[in-house]
Amino acid sequence: MKTVEHWRWRYRDVQTGRICRTTVACSVEEATRRYVDAEGIDGTMIPVVVDDEPHRKAPRLFRRKAQT
Repeated sequence: MKTVEHWRWRYRDVQTGRICRTTVACSVEEATRRYVDAEGIDGTMIPVVVDDEPHRKAPRLFRRKAQT
């Protein structure tokens, strides 16, 4: 398990040129992918604990074949 910082972000809307704020906190990677020149807003950081192991698949279930 590791802790990832999630922030609310301030960014400039490309179409209108206005400064906007996100309504949902997201990680640095998500913010840089979605928003141009995103800046974290002070005081909005939320630590989120995530599993750092690769996704595990659910155990496989086997069904009996119908007897003929």
